[in-house]
Amino acid sequence: MEAGARVKEELEQYTLIHGSTGQHEWATWLKAHGGSAARNYEHITFNLDELATNAAARGLGVAMTDLTPVQR
Repeated sequence: MEAGARVKEELEQYTLIHGSTGQHEWATWLKAHGGSAARNYEHITFNLDELATNAAARGLGVAMTDLTPVQR
């Protein structure tokens, strides 16, 4: 199995966590990489990227946010 396919398969097991910019990043990523439609996933949305990355660090799912807060 190719690495990209394995990542998409594994991602289906997780909640998608969204930061302050809404849910369009995950939808765009999934479409670009041939994943399932975003509506097929569980979602958690936060109004701050820091809260989204904190939730991911605590094992609540996988976050896609701006890297700037994460790098500090």
